[in-house]
Amino acid sequence: MGIDPRLMNTFLWKMMNPVHWRRVRSILYSYNHAALQDPYAVGTMVDQLCSTLGVPITPGQRAAAIRFVIAQRCDPHNPHHRARMWNLVFG
Repeated sequence: MGIDPRLMNTFLWKMMNPVHWRRVRSILYSYNHAALQDPYAVGTMVDQLCSTLGVPITPGQRAAAIRFVIAQRCDPHNPHHRARMWNLVFG
């Protein structure tokens, strides 16, 4: 099961809201590459983002989001990785 496109779209629009962006950015920057390869840490990040954005998520969607993030092998402190993720999310 892949990541839910409706859930991804909901996150996209809520993250673009200036009211949420600063908090979302601080959550994302608090993780490094090693943490984003740890399912527990990624699950915590997903929970924080859901809570901050007010997005309900099912256990299946949460598990798919964790797998998706780990599969990206992204380092949020690397500008090239950030650009790649930006393009992936925003097309």
